[in-house]
Amino acid sequence: MNNPYAMPGQMQQYLLQKIEQANPAEQMVMLFEGAIKFCLQAKEAIGRNDIEARYNANRRVVEIVSYFIENLDMKNGGEVAQRLMRIYSFLLQRLMEVDFSNSAAICDEVVGHLRLLKGSWEQLARQANANVASGAVAGSVAAGAVVQPFAPVAGYGVAAPAEEAPLRRSAVA
Repeated sequence: MNNPYAMPGQMQQYLLQKIEQANPAEQMVMLFEGAIKFCLQAKEAIGRNDIEARYNANRRVVEIVSYFIENLDMKNGGEVAQRLMRIYSFLLQRLMEVDFSNSAAICDEVVGHLRLLKGSWEQLARQANANVASGAVAGSVAAGAVVQPFAPVAGYGVAAPAEEAPLRRSAVA
């Protein structure tokens, strides 16, 4: 059976190298890009009434969001980790509803939330890269230890704490 997600060898090597060279915030951006891509694929499958393709694409989004939840550091992440847990849990609930109701509108809703969150991680990645370029240590990101949480997320009221981080670095790499 052919794997629809399989890539030619050189492309796969390139992507693996890109992931390995990215800082933790950039890796999060890549994960959000994947979640958005798969959610849009689920929406397209709904339009074609292709239940199997919808299920498979939606399952990939669920796996990514579940990964986010599994890697929240609830002990050290403080309020940001708690808020992210609520956001990610809400997204998982909505993704389950996509399968139950076959709803393209719910896909659009989830994509909107994912894009907001992705934008915050993009901002963090830019800040980390600017700090590295200037020779400053970008918090724990440049040190490779822990991803600092992002700046305020529009619509969620999440603000980055001074020192605590919700995501363990070891799980992203």
